[in-house]
Amino acid sequence: MKMRLHQAKEKRLKVLGDTLTHTTSQLSQLELSKHLIQTKLSQFVGPLQYRVWRNMSSILQPGVEAITFDPLTAYPRLWVSCCGRSVCVGKIQTGLPNNPERFTLYNIVLGSQAISEGRHYWEVQVGGKTAWGLGVASASVNRKEELSLCPEEGFWTLVLSENGYEACNSTVESPLELAHPPRRVGVYLDYGRGHVSFYDAEDMTHLYTFVNAHFTEPVYPYFNPWPIMNGRNREPLTIHMPQL
Repeated sequence: MKMRLHQAKEKRLKVLGDTLTHTTSQLSQLELSKHLIQTKLSQFVGPLQYRVWRNMSSILQPGVEAITFDPLTAYPRLWVSCCGRSVCVGKIQTGLPNNPERFTLYNIVLGSQAISEGRHYWEVQVGGKTAWGLGVASASVNRKEELSLCPEEGFWTLVLSENGYEACNSTVESPLELAHPPRRVGVYLDYGRGHVSFYDAEDMTHLYTFVNAHFTEPVYPYFNPWPIMNGRNREPLTIHMPQL
């Protein structure tokens, strides 16, 4: 049974990935500069991907992955649930080992699953949180010192903060104007093509896509529930698993 479910998931993800690949390849036929393509990518790709996801969302659901948080990577203020699918900010936990995997300056926790090939999709319930960060991080990212959440330092992330929604890209500011705040965010990773895409998982609206990531090592799902600010933002980040 597990083998059949795994094969079915792989087949559905391949169909989805091939469809998105065909959609994205149409862009390369436009005689535009590289800068213009990157600047306008969300305008061209987004609506096309939106229609694809809408048509295939019912097929995709069995392929949503059961990501779990890795408590060994969690900043000491982050409390990971026993099931490994919910994380919230609380008091600093004393006595935790300062192991190499653990982030010690930022409210970051990574997923337990290393990804080095293929296409993957997971969903995170952000609810009414006023700040959060989601995406992927390279295995070798700095975990003990100050860092910048940008691709050059091994992070491909979408954040909500006091400045609004933003795709963290060091080369150009990428603020996002969203029609409405997403309560559940889908993250789609195509490791081979170097694409990281974000969606409003409730209606599959495309939010943003990083392209040409050129991954050279395993990456992990990235989560940042952000600090509690003036008593707000206490809600946890929760991995969403659909009812099968």
